[in-house]
Amino acid sequence: MSAKIPLLLILSILSIFRILSILPMAKIIYKDEDGTSTEIIVDPEKSVLEMLEEAGIDYPFSCMAGACSTCKITVHKGKEDLKDDAFGTPMYPVDDNEVLSCICGVNKAFAENPDAVIELEKTEE
Repeated sequence: MSAKIPLLLILSILSIFRILSILPMAKIIYKDEDGTSTEIIVDPEKSVLEMLEEAGIDYPFSCMAGACSTCKITVHKGKEDLKDDAFGTPMYPVDDNEVLSCICGVNKAFAENPDAVIELEKTEE
């Protein structure tokens, strides 16, 4: 009977690894001022700003409500995969290739696509 327990444990662990290997791995690529790129795994339950912060990126913000432009970020690829008003209503106008990262999130379909990529860069003032 003791031989069955390790076998079941091994099979369980293998199942977990198999499941993890097929989970969606959509990502955001953030390019900072000095050209360094950081790859961020997407969490559809968080704003772009929260994802940046969790990745260790010290991105500027102020109001956290879409009322100022401190957290404005430029989108180079994947604008159609972003939801501008996921966490609030934008009250500050931005250009077509920009979003307010404090209230912007990703579309669920994007987050579930393992090949999906959004490219962002700090907006030049």
